[in-house]
Amino acid sequence: MKQHTFDIAVFGAGPAGSGSALFLAEAGYRVALIEQRAFAKAGPSWVNAVYAEGFSKIGLRAPEGDEVELADFPVTFFSADLAERLDVAASGFTNVRMRPFVDRLQRDAFAAGVVGFDLARFEHFTLVADRPVVARIVQQKEGHEGEAIEIKARLFVDATGIAGSLREQVAALRLPPAAAGDSDLCTALQQNCHVTDPAAAAEFLAARKVAAGTLISILGTQGGFSTLSVQISPDLSGVGILAGSIKEARFLTGTQMVKKFCEEHPWIGAKIHSGGGTIPLRHPLHRLTAPGVAVVGNAANQVFSVHGSGVMPSLQAARLLANAVADAADPGDEAVLWRYASAFQQSLGALLASYDLFRRFSQNLTSAEIAKMFRYGLMNEAMMLAGIRQVMPEPSLTSGLSMLATGVRDPLFAAALVRSLARMPLVYLHYQNFPEVPDKKKFAGWVAYAKRLGV
Repeated sequence: MKQHTFDIAVFGAGPAGSGSALFLAEAGYRVALIEQRAFAKAGPSWVNAVYAEGFSKIGLRAPEGDEVELADFPVTFFSADLAERLDVAASGFTNVRMRPFVDRLQRDAFAAGVVGFDLARFEHFTLVADRPVVARIVQQKEGHEGEAIEIKARLFVDATGIAGSLREQVAALRLPPAAAGDSDLCTALQQNCHVTDPAAAAEFLAARKVAAGTLISILGTQGGFSTLSVQISPDLSGVGILAGSIKEARFLTGTQMVKKFCEEHPWIGAKIHSGGGTIPLRHPLHRLTAPGVAVVGNAANQVFSVHGSGVMPSLQAARLLANAVADAADPGDEAVLWRYASAFQQSLGALLASYDLFRRFSQNLTSAEIAKMFRYGLMNEAMMLAGIRQVMPEPSLTSGLSMLATGVRDPLFAAALVRSLARMPLVYLHYQNFPEVPDKKKFAGWVAYAKRLGV
């Protein structure tokens, strides 16, 4: 059996894993990047709208060239019946082609010295005093059953996505069976197609009074957490469709929603490419580390659940992890890794958990109630931009007056909204008090209060 020794082994070569491997190698560590699929198929393959300014904040070159489909386009949000709308002229969104973007992350990681193992299935850990020290993988070889390889490292990073393959083999990180049900999962599909009848596509836009290139986002198409976005290219040659909904029988899946929309609009032609999957929507895991292990990306529920985007939070978490372990003699030491957990929970964790309260409130609304959010001024430009930029919304006189007016016109709806929103700042402040050091008693107390707050 072959054996290899590294400082750090990262499992999963999507954005979270490739970003982690790159940042950790740049910090001076000998890093292995291990992926179950071929590297060229790792991570998402769809087009993802990402707020572009986030890249500079983590020291990563922004998407460019063939990684970008369209940049800084307007967004128009609609209620399900299209009766209510909100126009956001300067969204700051960039449509990123994830396949070439992830390819670039991998190339940069390998150029920084990362050693890659693809077509490699994780089997199990060898533990010493409950700390993983060796990971056994089986790497497929053409014409062979597979070669068993032992990877020795001081830190193992789980970026394997929602399955959390490494996380589930570590007792301190393993999720209880009922940790997340279907109501905390989103099924999504993004698909790009040719436009076969540009005149009909132009009529579709004219009927909604939007220009070509505008992202049309229809909220609450089936009520609750369900959305359909349509973006026809400026030259009317192509269209991108994104649909997502809670993984419950009462909702069409993202795939079914896209199929239905295409069937209803015959000007949509052959598929160019598509991709999708299941996205975790719950607040980030309370515990992100154990001795010798750190969890990032979807494996840690690091997703902005209001719109189900995990690309930027994953990359931000990867950067925080690299910063936390930089220059450490043992990057898997519990106290060293706790710096990552603390830095994440006090900043991104606070944000993601706070917004998840609103996601859970809105998830139970009907399409008509979501339309009320527009009509009462609760879906306003400041709120939408805060969501796009993934920052906490700032209190304003306008939003305060809207809440007051809602209370007068619709007291029951206003009361439910207030109950949800009132906890957001409490959760945010609580996360900022995440323990600075790995004190079991303090951490248990922090988790207990977080649960009382609903997270």
